Amino acid sequence: MLTIEQIINIVNSLVDIDLKSDNYLILFYGSASTAEYRFCKKIVIKLESYSGECYILKGYIGDATSTVLERQLLFSELLREKNVNTPHHYRLNSNFQYVVKGNDQNIIVTLEDFIPGHSLEISEDTISTYTLLMAKTHIVSEESSFKIGLPAKWYNFSQKNEVIRFDRFLKLRDVDYLNKHKDLFEKIVRKSEKITSIINGLMCRLPRVAVHGDFAQSNIIIDENGLQYYVIDFDQASDCNLISDFVLQSSLWIETIEVQSNDSFFKTADHLLKTYSSVRNISKTEEELAMLMYKMSRAFFYKKVKLIESNAIGSIDAYRELLEQTDNSLTI
Repeated sequence: MLTIEQIINIVNSLVDIDLKSDNYLILFYGSASTAEYRFCKKIVIKLESYSGECYILKGYIGDATSTVLERQLLFSELLREKNVNTPHHYRLNSNFQYVVKGNDQNIIVTLEDFIPGHSLEISEDTISTYTLLMAKTHIVSEESSFKIGLPAKWYNFSQKNEVIRFDRFLKLRDVDYLNKHKDLFEKIVRKSEKITSIINGLMCRLPRVAVHGDFAQSNIIIDENGLQYYVIDFDQASDCNLISDFVLQSSLWIETIEVQSNDSFFKTADHLLKTYSSVRNISKTEEELAMLMYKMSRAFFYKKVKLIESNAIGSIDAYRELLEQTDNSLTI
């Protein structure tokens, strides 16, 4: 296997920067999810040039495809050209990525500017800022009609998708306390299936363009002066309808600040939707889709499904109360 020093020297031969191969810091090494194949080995290295600038070198080991990665980085560069701050990516042998051929496996490498700064804690103020920033990226996608060429698989993955949460909820039928509330459980299932059907019908009517795909707190950096926000890490960039991208991420923001009651959740959701629409006009179809997705998201938010799954609720009455909250969230 190639050493890090060898990889840096290969990158050095492709760019006119003169990177130090004996002075670097490994920021991450391990399994990572990507838009196309879900998981591969990824290494992220911070390194310096002899002139004192800092850079980020990323290496993808495994099934990541260079064609998709090239489109993701083109999208990042397009956003930067349209005044959405992203790291500058360097062309390596005419592309934004280069396949380093090793003895036993190939490694796709990329090189970008290091952005000094930090992420912010999720709060009511920061999620409004993130909403405006996401709306700006969506306008660039929409006006340019830029596509990655890959459907957004992340949308059907992990805790981000309220429909997946509903599927997990269905698998919990065998929990004893749920069986004791079969009438209410089945009522929730019928409502959810109806809403899911409407959601899928609305999605089919909306175009898909490139989205960042992981607009999380860790991927939004404020610079050292506290003036500029940067969007980083485009590994999940793929094609999705824009309002779904916004709702899926904003639902997680709202849950992170632990809004406890349904009323407060929907009040915050409504505020964020209005904030978003103040920058990017949304259609009636998108507005209807957003509210239905928020309902499903609130009904099956991550911690609730995990709580039921753990079977850690103390009494039958407590399960009933939890199911009634779920039922109320799904009222159309």
